[in-house]
Amino acid sequence: MHFEHSQIKIDGFEIISLTYNDQLNNHKKEIWVIPGFGMNLCKYLYNEHTIIEFDAVELREVFYGTPLLYPTPNRVYEGKFNYNGKEYSQIKNGNLITIHGLLHNEPFEGVEISQTEESISVSAYVDFNETSHLYSAFPFEHRITVKYTLDKSGVRFGYEIENRQQQEFVPYGIALHPYFAKIDGEEGTLIRAPFEKTYETTETLHPTGKLSDLNESTDLRESRPVGKLRLDTVYTDNRNNEPAVVDYSKSGFQLILSCSSDFTHMVIYTPEGKPYFCLENQTCATNAHNLYSQGMKEVSGLKFVEPGSKSGGFIRFDIEKK
Repeated sequence: MHFEHSQIKIDGFEIISLTYNDQLNNHKKEIWVIPGFGMNLCKYLYNEHTIIEFDAVELREVFYGTPLLYPTPNRVYEGKFNYNGKEYSQIKNGNLITIHGLLHNEPFEGVEISQTEESISVSAYVDFNETSHLYSAFPFEHRITVKYTLDKSGVRFGYEIENRQQQEFVPYGIALHPYFAKIDGEEGTLIRAPFEKTYETTETLHPTGKLSDLNESTDLRESRPVGKLRLDTVYTDNRNNEPAVVDYSKSGFQLILSCSSDFTHMVIYTPEGKPYFCLENQTCATNAHNLYSQGMKEVSGLKFVEPGSKSGGFIRFDIEKK
C-alpha cells in the first residue's frame, strides 16, 4: 500500500489530492478536497472509473461534487426557522439562504494532513462566533471540524461539533450531497436503499411531518436501475442502519454507503436526463428545525450538542469488487 498527497490548482480552486495505490492488486483510489470551498469532496476516482466528477463551472454555479449541508440540510421554509420560541433568518452576505445550509461554499481553516500506515486524511474547521459572518444566521457558538480519510476500502467523512456555550444546546442537522456518476448508464447503474418510510411533502418539497409507506415508485429495498426512478424524496426508518448500495453492474463493483447511527435519513435525487444522481445521508429531515418547533420532535430528527460537549459521526463511501 502506498499513500500520497499533493496540491493542485484548477480554475482558482486550491485542491488537495489524496491517493491510495496498491500496484500489486491493480487498485488505485484518489479523492480531491477543496478546503477553501466548503471542504467539498469534488472528485472520487477508482482505477479508471470516475465516481464523483470535478467541474469548476458547476461547482460555482450549482451544487456539485459533494457539498456539505450544515446546519440546515436541504430546504428551509422561506429561509427561516424557529427554535425555542425565536425566529432565525438564514441570511448570509446579504442573501437569504433557502436551501443547502451555510457551509457548502465557505472557506475552512486550520487545514491539516495526517497519515498512518493504513490511511491518509485531510481535516479543517469552521468557527461560529461573534466575529463570524455566519453567526447572525446561526447564533450558536461552536466549532465544526470535518475530516476526509482515504484508506484501502474507500473514503470516510467524519464530523465533530464542539459546543462552546455553557448553557445552550446547538440544534443542528448535517448531510453530504454527493453527485454520483451514472458510470454504467441509466439501466446498468442500480440503487438499493433499505428504508421503510418516506416523507409526505408540499409542492415546494418541504416535509409536512407525515410519514408514508413505500409504493411502487419509492420502494428501493431491492436494487433498481436509476434510469427508471424519478425521485426527489426524503427517506427514513432504516431500523438496522443497513448501508445503501450503488451497483455498477457492468463495471464490476459496488459503492457501499454506510454511516453512524446519527444519520437516520436519506434524500434520494434522480433527475431525468442528467449524468448524475444523489444519495444524501442526513441526520434529520429536510426543514428539521421548523418541524421540531411545530411539535414534531421525533419526526424532525433534529440533533443536539449539549453545552460544553462534543458530538459527531461519519459516512463511508466504500468500494467492493463483485
